[in-house]
Amino acid sequence: MNAVKKKRVLLGFLSLILIISAYILYLNFSTKEITVLSSQTTSVSLNLPKNCSIQNENEDLKVNGKSEKNYNVDNDKIDVYSSSAGKYKLKAKLFGIVPINNYNINVYPNVKLHPSGKLVGVSMNTKGAIAVQFQSIIDVNDNEVCPAKDAGIKMGDIIVKINDKKVYNAKEVISELNKLSHKELSMVIKRENTEETIKITPVKAKKDNKYKIGVWVRDSVAGIGTLTCYNEDKSRFVALGHSINDVDTGIIMPVKNGNVIESELISIVKGKRNAPGELRGVLKADKKDIIGSIHLNNDYGLYGDVTKKVATSNALDIALQDKIKEGKAQILTTIDNNGPRLFDIKIKKTYKQTKKNTKSMLIEVTDKELLSKTGGIVQGMSGSPIIQDGKLIGAVTHVFISDPTKGYGIYIEWLLEDLLAKQN
Repeated sequence: MNAVKKKRVLLGFLSLILIISAYILYLNFSTKEITVLSSQTTSVSLNLPKNCSIQNENEDLKVNGKSEKNYNVDNDKIDVYSSSAGKYKLKAKLFGIVPINNYNINVYPNVKLHPSGKLVGVSMNTKGAIAVQFQSIIDVNDNEVCPAKDAGIKMGDIIVKINDKKVYNAKEVISELNKLSHKELSMVIKRENTEETIKITPVKAKKDNKYKIGVWVRDSVAGIGTLTCYNEDKSRFVALGHSINDVDTGIIMPVKNGNVIESELISIVKGKRNAPGELRGVLKADKKDIIGSIHLNNDYGLYGDVTKKVATSNALDIALQDKIKEGKAQILTTIDNNGPRLFDIKIKKTYKQTKKNTKSMLIEVTDKELLSKTGGIVQGMSGSPIIQDGKLIGAVTHVFISDPTKGYGIYIEWLLEDLLAKQN
């Protein structure tokens, strides 16, 4: 074989390797996501050619009623069933040899949930003291200083320890600083889920002779929102459909403890173009008005345990994103002190999602009464459950600033994991 032929053979061999590698990469990145409910047989279309087989390595997932490792596919559809929620993988092979597709079968718990729509108050204490603003100090020598800024503290940092002693609020931070006076101290701060230790020396302020580091901190928050739903079996609730963030730094406020409380609506600021509206209310102060305790504040809402029976409508089945239709639906929300009511909306668009997202569907308020009283979606309505064809499909999360008749909703499946999780 001459050099030219050898070169051609080598190039052909390398090309074949590249084609095979590209095909393997394609399979890895072209995995199809399928969502189903547990304890329910669901027919799914795989879009496969003839002479294909399915490989199943999951004992908890049945395909066509059987728990076997390999199945011949006679037509384009298979039936899948699992009694428990989880993530399962299937592989499709042509002639039982050539891989042609991968499938993730995402099984969500088939639960009934009580939609609420109740306007509630939120009172929450943070886990640590959040740095929200620097403040220069005039010390006893008439120097203008800011030890916190000089030491490298940033806005949004959470102070969790001072010299190995845990601090949970602003009062404890101030107390520890004055105990240690002018001595250099070690301060543990939490920044973007990572703890760092900072060395800092407080200074005595000329104004009041107290030791300070030159930073304002926040340790609590209160407001109004909407209770989305609760699960009676686990006595767990979810509210808001999005996180509570610090108004100055934008960070998600970490929960030490808090409550969802009965509230009273006192007024409505109607939403207008480029001027968001608002439900204004007051939190009731009696212990008997506490509805539940808050344990988690994340991107998708507030979660916690129900401590008081909540009067709501009957429990509803849920529907996953592939069952939601563009068109008529309703939201359950509160616009007076007579309790939650259903109002008409239209689902303008749904988005195929494989990861949690608070902007799952585009919605538009069409109900004449709701438009007349609120102008559409207003602050405080976030968390209002969305219902279609008698099933709970999600919750309101955002309003368009430029058009308050429109906003976003989140799919109910993105709320289930934390709603049904066992609280430690």
